[in-house]
Amino acid sequence: MNLLNTEHLWSNQDSFLDIPPQELQARDYELENDLFEFFYKSLIHKDNLLKGDQLSSIINLYEEREQYLEHCNHQITRKVIQKIKQTLPERAMIDSQGLMWPSEGLRNKVLSQRSNLFHSYTHLPDSHRLANLTVDFKLQPHSGHYDSKFMQIQPLFEFHKFFTLPKPDVTHFQLRHLVYCVDKNSVFYIENGPESSRIMRLDPETNKIYTQLDLVNSQFADLKISTISANRSLISIGSFNGTLLTYDLHTNRFQEYLLTNHLDGIITYILMSRHRSFANQLMISSNDKFLRSFDYTTNQVIKADKLDFAINTICEGPVSEQSQVLISGDTQNSFIIDRRLPKLSALPIILTGHYDYTFASDWNINHLIATGNQDGTVRIYDTRYLSNTTKNPSGNSTLFTFSGKLNGAIRNLKFDDTGNYLAFAESIDNVYLIDLKSGGLENIDPGLMCPPTPPSSRIPLQYQPISCIGKITGLSFIPSENNTQVLTIGITDFSSGGILQYKIDNYVDPQIAAFI
Repeated sequence: MNLLNTEHLWSNQDSFLDIPPQELQARDYELENDLFEFFYKSLIHKDNLLKGDQLSSIINLYEEREQYLEHCNHQITRKVIQKIKQTLPERAMIDSQGLMWPSEGLRNKVLSQRSNLFHSYTHLPDSHRLANLTVDFKLQPHSGHYDSKFMQIQPLFEFHKFFTLPKPDVTHFQLRHLVYCVDKNSVFYIENGPESSRIMRLDPETNKIYTQLDLVNSQFADLKISTISANRSLISIGSFNGTLLTYDLHTNRFQEYLLTNHLDGIITYILMSRHRSFANQLMISSNDKFLRSFDYTTNQVIKADKLDFAINTICEGPVSEQSQVLISGDTQNSFIIDRRLPKLSALPIILTGHYDYTFASDWNINHLIATGNQDGTVRIYDTRYLSNTTKNPSGNSTLFTFSGKLNGAIRNLKFDDTGNYLAFAESIDNVYLIDLKSGGLENIDPGLMCPPTPPSSRIPLQYQPISCIGKITGLSFIPSENNTQVLTIGITDFSSGGILQYKIDNYVDPQIAAFI
């Protein structure tokens, strides 16, 4: 992560004249997108799509929503939406965040206006244009004339719930791994209070919120949280000053460790392994260009490797490739390394194709890797073909490339446990859910010596756009009861933020399916 001085980005008292041009650009790009900033920019924007009376009516929508939320326990469900429609039949559309629109067209105008005002931050010149030349699937946030013989919008998951009481936050606009759903009763997220940061837990089953960890009365009251990771037993917390915090959910044991006191020591990502062989280890990247392995049971660093670039995201292979991890960061390429080795391999497997820096990645059970980049694209790789590309590191090893409407930086993406679905988010407003089976990826023959045929000759790709109003703070898939699977989305916005959930029925956990 090419770190900016973000102190200005937390303060409302500084003058624009006091902010260096690069920081002003970052502020304008991806941090200031709440409702009031949107109204102000809309009024002064030369290509404003909204008239003054329409902006006033939008303010009224939020006021109506606040009144209604008191009656539905601050939780929007399908039943609540149906009840609102019966009570207010003149409202043509009630969206998943509980806003009651007089017409779907007005909501689409608002989203279009937000996309006009939005500009995605990049580090390398011309990266968006170059990346766009390689896109196979340009996904759109609305159905209709965007469907083609290559792409079809389909309702893959159904709206489940939206919780308005949680207020998830973003502390650095490039780091969005701040929401983790570990089971049906636990969604962890960060919330920045007036005095300190807190780790909160939402129980979606009861709509109750608990303060899991409050730093205000501790020696870490001034700590700014940069990233979190969680499972059913542990929460790991990274900070801006290089301090790692771990909290055992079973014993309430709290530990801290200063990984680095480097000025650029912000912790960018924490990988908590799903594999038994590495269950006690955390892999931690920080902006001082170090990759560290940390044993949280002994509170010690096991291994530390210095790289030529800062790492922004890490993911691990499935059971069949569990010793391998993918590292991506402030470089156009990503690298597969073997974590069992005492030092990083001198000959890593190289994944090529991106034109900017990578901030999101994941690896599924079907040997597919996805990377999300500031060039506005998601690239899909198959590890069964990568051995051919290592002999030609300058070649493009990508199988497929996706992008969204905004061409915005991709800072969140996740595969589900079956490997059949991929969700990715642009910085604001748009999440896309892709059915990889529909693209024929499950029929790839690993015996082939070359990648599969181009997308244009394959069956149509089915995907579902999920639109919201706000910045995306995290994505998480979790199996639930009764053969359902839930996609959890964190949204931060002063007026309309919260935790959004979609679900799919007839889900079978792949670990269970193996015994059926």
